[in-house]
Order: sequence, then structure tokens, then C-alpha cells
Amino acid sequence: RFDSDNFFAKIVRRDQPERLKSVLSAVDNSELVRSQLAKSFVDDAMQRTSVDLLNPDQFNGALFRNRITNLGDSTGKVLFGSDWPQVKKLAEEWAK
Repeated sequence: RFDSDNFFAKIVRRDQPERLKSVLSAVDNSELVRSQLAKSFVDDAMQRTSVDLLNPDQFNGALFRNRITNLGDSTGKVLFGSDWPQVKKLAEEWAK
């Protein structure tokens, strides 16, 4: 099975969609790999927010938003596909 958790940080870079596109074009099931990479990216962004399931008040929505928006539109569109606008909107909402 593909281990996207350790792999995403090497290929998902700010405003560098070419790297991600190259990987996706080299695999048999690009949609599966893309969705796993997107999930790993969101999981990583959540971990960086100081989220604590026992104390949800610790969640820092601004950190989550920064991680998402720092991805850049060019990479975000490739990583999240048609969901990119909704991902950005959610990140903005959580930052309030």
C-alpha cells in the first residue's frame, strides 16, 4: 500500500504543481494517490494547529488557514482538485 503520510512532504510544495503532476501521471490510480496525499496534507495541517481532542479550545484556526493558503493556488488546485475553493473557504471560516 502507498504510504502517503511520509511521501506528501517531498512532493507537495508551495506553488510547485509540476512535481505533484509528475507523480500523479506516473501512477496507475492517480485519483487514489491524489486523495491520499490531500488527506495527509490536511492531517498534517491539523496536527500543526495544536489540536487536542480533549480540549478543542486549543485549536488554532489561523495556523490551519496559514498552512492551507501557503500551499498556493497552483498546487492547491492539483492536490484538492475541484474541492480547492471549498478547502480554502473552510480554512478561512476556521480562522475566525
